[in-house]
Amino acid sequence: MSKQKRVMRWARPDERVGKLQNYKPKPGNKVFIANRGEVRFDLPEDWVINFGDDSIRFNDKEPPDDNCLLQLSVHYLPPGIDWTGLPLKNLIDGLNSEDRDNDEHKTLSRGPVVEIKRGNLEIAWFESRVFHYKENREAISRLALARAHDIQPLITIDFWPEDHKKFDPVWNEVLRSLAVGETVPKAEPQINPLAKEDSLLNPYSSTASLFGPAPMTKKGASIPAQTKANQLDKLSPKPPPSDKWEQDYSLPLPENHGWKSALGYKIFVANRGEVRLDYPENWEIDRTPPITFRDNPPPADTCRMRLFIYHPTEHQKKVPPISEALVDLIDIVKYENPDEDPGYSLGRGDVVVVPRDDLELAWRQARFFNPNRGREEITRSAVARAAGSIALFILDFPAEEREKYDAIWDEVLRSIQMGLYIEDPQRYFLH
Repeated sequence: MSKQKRVMRWARPDERVGKLQNYKPKPGNKVFIANRGEVRFDLPEDWVINFGDDSIRFNDKEPPDDNCLLQLSVHYLPPGIDWTGLPLKNLIDGLNSEDRDNDEHKTLSRGPVVEIKRGNLEIAWFESRVFHYKENREAISRLALARAHDIQPLITIDFWPEDHKKFDPVWNEVLRSLAVGETVPKAEPQINPLAKEDSLLNPYSSTASLFGPAPMTKKGASIPAQTKANQLDKLSPKPPPSDKWEQDYSLPLPENHGWKSALGYKIFVANRGEVRLDYPENWEIDRTPPITFRDNPPPADTCRMRLFIYHPTEHQKKVPPISEALVDLIDIVKYENPDEDPGYSLGRGDVVVVPRDDLELAWRQARFFNPNRGREEITRSAVARAAGSIALFILDFPAEEREKYDAIWDEVLRSIQMGLYIEDPQRYFLH
């Protein structure tokens, strides 16, 4: 049986975790962090990051206009073995020049191995002169092997000899700042640090616990668990939620009901009509809060859409614009789901406000590289507000299938309705 490969989850270059918040790079540099501190080093802040087949790639400029390439790959050693008897110098000395020769370049010469020891971190590196066939010119190539805490990163850098003075300091700073195995667990404070008295997050409280028989002590966004039930009861003049909060219709609706889904879609209703929308008729629904729609049961699913419903609290003094509400609620979901790791951020778009007469609606798109699936993914988040309720939708799908999910996203936004309560959902909506 083959051993499952451990996947690196690349953090954002400016991400800080736990005690790493106190770490600051030299002026003009930024910090790259992998796996919450398993590998960390500094590099110039204007360098770009790209993903190779088996490594992370850092370039001084966007290829093909780059003049320097820095690469990182990480290997994990079997735990419980004392590796001090096998110095890294011996491993590097065992590398033949031909090991790195290929159809693109050939090694011309190789310098001595340099060893660095900092606490339990070992580093060994050497410089080579190589000839690039495609460019028909000589280049400088350096290779460094590091080891600590059963983690063994491999770092290489390639640049032209005339750029030696420019990129030599970059290499020196990478090695100087390199830290391996300094992982820090995520902090789990009891009180949401995002929910301050003057924060826009304070007006919201999660009603995920109302979706089923879950106790009212379920963690929310900004209200202590012991007071949440009383506050929500005071703010729920509508029919109280029941364990039959979700219904799909399978029979024709009564005449003049006003709810009609597009061809190939079904109507989804939450809390007796508090939120309703259309979703693809072949999608699966996971009723564990938050309600989740998928194209296939996990792990065969390629996309998912989550629904969160929030109610204003009695602390609300000012209703924030719908665009600010969207950003705040996205932050709340990130905080309440610390194990959700979308991967490496590739950027996000602006908030788009959709004009509607019956409700307020805004959405935003973000792009990520998901190392677990080895692909780029798109996350779209939308918030709708009306009739004293706020609904947050989060759709994740592969970037290569954007055209397909553009149509689904448009239909979800078109069909969202809120506050259309009915006394007997099962009369019109049946499983």
